Amino acid sequence: MHPGEVCWLTVTVSGQNPVRAKLSGKILISIPKKVVAKAVSRNRIQRVLRVASQTVLKVDAGKIYYLRVVRMPKNVSFHMIKDALEKAIL
Repeated sequence: MHPGEVCWLTVTVSGQNPVRAKLSGKILISIPKKVVAKAVSRNRIQRVLRVASQTVLKVDAGKIYYLRVVRMPKNVSFHMIKDALEKAIL
């Protein structure tokens, strides 16, 4: 595992681009259908991950935060996802 990876989640942060410096930061979330087959589960993970990322990440202007689910998480609770996200960005 590399530093931005927890067992089921990877976090990649793009560098500051002078062209994008005036734009607000973005959070992109990717949950492939091969990883989480059911749409209901994908949507729930995405909703909880979006809320957790808004509370944990301090989004810098011009940066893009790419969150990718690489394995199906065992439990989809806010606190579990928030802890995983905090571990991934350290």
